[in-house]
This record gives sequence, C-alpha cells and structure tokens, in this order.
Amino acid sequence: MKKVFQTIVDKGRGNCFAACLASLLEIDIENIPDFLANGEANFDIEIEKFLRPLGLTFIRIYDPWEDNHLWLPSLPGTYFIISLPSQKYPGGLHAVVGTVKLQESGTMRWEVVHDPNAGNAPYGEDVVPKFFTFLVALEPWKHKLN
Repeated sequence: MKKVFQTIVDKGRGNCFAACLASLLEIDIENIPDFLANGEANFDIEIEKFLRPLGLTFIRIYDPWEDNHLWLPSLPGTYFIISLPSQKYPGGLHAVVGTVKLQESGTMRWEVVHDPNAGNAPYGEDVVPKFFTFLVALEPWKHKLN
C-alpha cells in the first residue's frame, strides 16, 4: 500500500475516499477522477465506472459490528476503506484505509493503517464505523498465484 493524502479538505467536498482508493491501488491521486463531479447521488456510479476497466468492483458492508467486533469472516491482513465519523465536520464522514487484525481473544477488529488527512488525531477504539468498502476482483481466476 502506498500512502496517498487527500488534496481537498472541504465540508462535503473532500477527496479522502479518492486518496484511500489511490493508496490501495498504489497510484497517484491525480489518476483518480472526481467522484462528486456529477453530484453526490452518482458517487457510487462514478466509482464503479473507474474500477470496472481495472477488473474491479466494490462491495459495501453497513453496520459491520456485533459487540464491537467484525461479524464477517474476514481474514487478518485484508485491506479496505473504512468510513468513520468526521473529526472535522460534525455529521460528516471521513474515509481511512483499514485492515483486519486478529485479537488475542480470537475475534477480529478493524485497525486504521492510513488516514489520508494528516491533520487528524488517531481514531480510538470507541469510534463506530458507518460502513466498510471492499475492493473485489470481477474475474478472480485471472489473479493467478505466484
């Protein structure tokens, strides 16, 4: 993963999600389109238009918690985008890159590995994510093992 930082930090108009996507794809943020250019209602459509030619799509999991632990059978080390409450804009969301970490108890928990806004304080364990966004290969058989 390449740490890419957001270039726009405006209320309702930031590009933190684009920076997270650029980080996961290890490309420069200038190569990520403005997903809000056609309005917030088309945000997901614009993401899909960008990802499909790369052989990818995405799934979003809402309310991924049960007793403050991941309920889905994720593998430790899986990287994804976490949408959390914004520290800067109350009521807004902020995207960070996260991973799944196996706890000593055997449960799995998310962990922030990159915040594209360098000015943010670390997110505590009491923060409840709104949703997770996972990148998914459209044709997984094309991704051969080494």
